[in-house]
Amino acid sequence: MSLPDEFHSLRNVQEWLRRMRDESASAALACAKATAVTWNGPASQAFDDYRHRARMRWLDTSEAFETAHDAVETYLHTVAEVARLSLGADGELLDRLEQQRAGEERRAVRAVDQAAEELWNVRSELPALPVVLTTAPRPPAGPPHPAPPQPPAPPPAAPEPPKPCAADFMAKPHVEGLVTSLALAARYRHWLRVP
Repeated sequence: MSLPDEFHSLRNVQEWLRRMRDESASAALACAKATAVTWNGPASQAFDDYRHRARMRWLDTSEAFETAHDAVETYLHTVAEVARLSLGADGELLDRLEQQRAGEERRAVRAVDQAAEELWNVRSELPALPVVLTTAPRPPAGPPHPAPPQPPAPPPAAPEPPKPCAADFMAKPHVEGLVTSLALAARYRHWLRVP
Protein backbone atom coordinates (compact mmCIF):
# COMPACT_ATOMS: atom_id res chain seq x y z
CA MET A 1 0.00 0.00 0.00
CA SER A 2 1.12 3.56 -0.59
CA LEU A 3 -0.29 6.91 0.36
CA PRO A 4 -1.08 9.60 -2.17
CA ASP A 5 1.08 12.70 -2.12
CA GLU A 6 -1.75 15.02 -3.09
CA PHE A 7 -2.94 17.36 -0.30
CA HIS A 8 -6.70 16.77 -0.50
CA SER A 9 -6.33 12.99 -0.76
CA LEU A 10 -4.14 12.96 2.34
CA ARG A 11 -6.66 15.14 4.18
CA ASN A 12 -9.38 12.61 3.25
CA VAL A 13 -7.27 9.79 4.70
CA GLN A 14 -6.74 11.86 7.85
CA GLU A 15 -10.47 12.55 8.14
CA TRP A 16 -11.21 8.84 7.89
CA LEU A 17 -8.59 8.06 10.55
CA ARG A 18 -10.05 10.72 12.83
CA ARG A 19 -13.58 9.33 12.40
CA MET A 20 -12.39 5.79 13.14
CA ARG A 21 -10.53 7.06 16.22
CA ASP A 22 -13.69 8.79 17.46
CA GLU A 23 -15.93 5.79 16.73
CA SER A 24 -13.55 3.45 18.55
CA ALA A 25 -13.45 5.82 21.53
CA SER A 26 -17.25 6.00 21.52
CA ALA A 27 -17.44 2.19 21.56
CA ALA A 28 -15.06 2.20 24.56
CA LEU A 29 -17.25 4.78 26.30
CA ALA A 30 -20.35 2.68 25.63
CA CYS A 31 -18.59 -0.30 27.22
CA ALA A 32 -17.74 1.80 30.27
CA LYS A 33 -21.33 3.00 30.65
CA ALA A 34 -22.93 -0.41 30.15
CA THR A 35 -24.58 -1.81 33.24
CA ALA A 36 -26.50 -4.91 34.14
CA VAL A 37 -27.76 -3.96 37.58
CA THR A 38 -30.11 -6.91 37.90
CA TRP A 39 -27.36 -9.46 37.28
CA ASN A 40 -25.42 -10.86 40.19
CA GLY A 41 -22.99 -13.65 40.93
CA PRO A 42 -21.11 -15.32 38.07
CA ALA A 43 -23.26 -13.62 35.39
CA SER A 44 -22.42 -10.18 36.76
CA GLN A 45 -18.72 -11.04 37.03
CA ALA A 46 -18.63 -12.40 33.46
CA PHE A 47 -20.40 -9.29 32.18
CA ASP A 48 -17.97 -6.98 34.00
CA ASP A 49 -14.98 -8.95 32.67
CA TYR A 50 -16.32 -8.74 29.11
CA ARG A 51 -17.11 -5.04 29.50
CA HIS A 52 -13.63 -4.26 30.80
CA ARG A 53 -11.88 -6.32 28.10
CA ALA A 54 -14.01 -4.77 25.35
CA ARG A 55 -13.42 -1.24 26.67
CA MET A 56 -9.65 -1.72 26.78
CA ARG A 57 -9.53 -3.23 23.27
CA TRP A 58 -11.58 -0.36 21.83
CA LEU A 59 -9.31 2.15 23.58
CA ASP A 60 -6.28 0.41 22.04
CA THR A 61 -7.95 0.65 18.63
CA SER A 62 -8.71 4.34 19.15
CA GLU A 63 -5.08 4.96 20.13
CA ALA A 64 -3.85 3.10 17.02
CA PHE A 65 -5.99 5.35 14.81
CA GLU A 66 -4.69 8.42 16.66
CA THR A 67 -1.11 7.29 15.99
CA ALA A 68 -1.93 6.70 12.32
CA HIS A 69 -3.58 10.12 12.07
CA ASP A 70 -0.45 11.77 13.48
CA ALA A 71 1.82 9.80 11.14
CA VAL A 72 -0.22 10.88 8.11
CA GLU A 73 -0.08 14.48 9.40
CA THR A 74 3.73 14.27 9.56
CA TYR A 75 3.85 12.77 6.07
CA LEU A 76 1.59 15.56 4.77
CA HIS A 77 3.93 18.22 6.15
CA THR A 78 6.96 16.37 4.77
CA VAL A 79 5.39 16.25 1.30
CA ALA A 80 4.71 20.00 1.42
CA GLU A 81 8.21 20.78 2.68
CA VAL A 82 9.88 18.53 0.09
CA ALA A 83 7.87 20.20 -2.67
CA ARG A 84 8.95 23.62 -1.42
CA LEU A 85 12.64 22.73 -1.02
CA SER A 86 12.93 20.82 -4.27
CA LEU A 87 12.40 23.95 -6.36
CA GLY A 88 15.84 24.79 -7.68
CA ALA A 89 17.60 22.07 -5.65
CA ASP A 90 20.54 20.11 -7.03
CA GLY A 91 20.46 16.33 -7.64
CA GLU A 92 22.01 15.33 -4.31
CA LEU A 93 19.56 17.42 -2.29
CA LEU A 94 16.65 16.09 -4.36
CA ASP A 95 17.76 12.53 -3.56
CA ARG A 96 17.92 13.26 0.17
CA LEU A 97 14.53 14.98 0.10
CA GLU A 98 13.00 12.04 -1.76
CA GLN A 99 14.49 9.59 0.76
CA GLN A 100 13.05 11.63 3.60
CA ARG A 101 9.62 11.70 1.94
CA ALA A 102 9.75 7.95 1.27
CA GLY A 103 10.73 7.26 4.89
CA GLU A 104 7.82 9.30 6.24
CA GLU A 105 5.49 7.56 3.81
CA ARG A 106 6.65 4.13 5.03
CA ARG A 107 6.06 5.16 8.66
CA ALA A 108 2.59 6.51 7.83
CA VAL A 109 1.65 3.41 5.83
CA ARG A 110 2.85 1.16 8.65
CA ALA A 111 0.78 3.15 11.18
CA VAL A 112 -2.36 3.02 9.00
CA ASP A 113 -1.88 -0.73 8.45
CA GLN A 114 -1.47 -1.29 12.20
CA ALA A 115 -4.64 0.70 12.95
CA ALA A 116 -6.63 -1.23 10.34
CA GLU A 117 -5.27 -4.51 11.72
CA GLU A 118 -6.16 -3.44 15.26
CA LEU A 119 -9.72 -2.76 14.11
CA TRP A 120 -9.87 -6.11 12.37
CA ASN A 121 -8.55 -7.84 15.51
CA VAL A 122 -10.90 -6.12 17.93
CA ARG A 123 -13.90 -7.04 15.81
CA SER A 124 -12.81 -10.67 15.54
CA GLU A 125 -11.54 -11.15 19.13
CA LEU A 126 -14.49 -9.80 21.08
CA PRO A 127 -17.29 -12.34 21.06
CA ALA A 128 -20.83 -11.12 21.11
CA LEU A 129 -22.53 -11.06 24.47
CA PRO A 130 -24.58 -14.17 25.14
CA VAL A 131 -28.27 -13.89 24.50
CA VAL A 132 -30.29 -13.40 27.67
CA LEU A 133 -32.37 -16.43 28.59
CA THR A 134 -36.03 -16.00 27.75
CA THR A 135 -37.26 -18.34 30.49
CA ALA A 136 -37.88 -17.00 33.96
CA PRO A 137 -35.44 -18.13 36.66
CA ARG A 138 -36.70 -20.90 38.90
CA PRO A 139 -37.17 -20.13 42.58
CA PRO A 140 -35.00 -22.10 44.98
CA ALA A 141 -36.39 -25.47 46.01
CA GLY A 142 -37.95 -25.50 49.44
CA PRO A 143 -41.02 -26.67 51.29
CA PRO A 144 -44.24 -25.69 49.55
CA HIS A 145 -46.07 -22.79 51.13
CA PRO A 146 -49.81 -22.64 51.11
CA ALA A 147 -50.96 -20.20 48.51
CA PRO A 148 -52.85 -17.19 49.84
CA PRO A 149 -56.32 -16.68 48.40
CA GLN A 150 -56.14 -14.89 45.09
CA PRO A 151 -58.53 -12.15 44.01
CA PRO A 152 -60.23 -12.69 40.68
CA ALA A 153 -57.91 -12.08 37.77
CA PRO A 154 -58.38 -8.79 35.92
CA PRO A 155 -59.16 -8.94 32.22
CA PRO A 156 -56.06 -9.46 30.10
CA ALA A 157 -54.25 -6.23 29.27
CA ALA A 158 -52.60 -5.37 26.01
CA PRO A 159 -49.24 -7.11 25.74
CA GLU A 160 -46.27 -5.03 26.84
CA PRO A 161 -43.61 -4.26 24.27
CA PRO A 162 -40.57 -6.50 24.67
CA LYS A 163 -37.92 -5.11 26.98
CA PRO A 164 -34.52 -4.48 25.43
CA CYS A 165 -32.04 -7.29 25.66
CA ALA A 166 -28.88 -6.70 27.70
CA ALA A 167 -26.86 -7.47 24.57
CA ASP A 168 -28.16 -4.24 23.00
CA PHE A 169 -26.10 -2.07 25.33
CA MET A 170 -23.53 -1.29 22.63
CA ALA A 171 -25.72 -1.79 19.57
CA LYS A 172 -25.38 1.69 18.12
CA PRO A 173 -21.60 2.15 18.30
CA HIS A 174 -20.99 -1.36 16.98
CA VAL A 175 -23.42 -0.96 14.11
CA GLU A 176 -21.91 2.41 13.23
CA GLY A 177 -18.36 1.05 13.45
CA LEU A 178 -19.24 -2.08 11.50
CA VAL A 179 -20.92 -0.13 8.72
CA THR A 180 -17.92 2.20 8.51
CA SER A 181 -15.54 -0.76 8.48
CA LEU A 182 -17.47 -2.50 5.72
CA ALA A 183 -17.57 0.69 3.67
CA LEU A 184 -13.83 1.09 4.07
CA ALA A 185 -13.21 -2.54 3.24
CA ALA A 186 -15.17 -2.11 0.02
CA ARG A 187 -13.18 1.01 -0.88
CA TYR A 188 -9.70 -0.06 0.21
CA ARG A 189 -9.59 -3.76 -0.60
CA HIS A 190 -5.78 -3.87 -0.39
CA TRP A 191 -6.08 -3.07 3.35
CA LEU A 192 -8.05 -6.24 4.01
CA ARG A 193 -6.31 -9.11 5.70
CA VAL A 194 -7.37 -12.36 4.10
CA PRO A 195 -7.39 -15.17 6.73
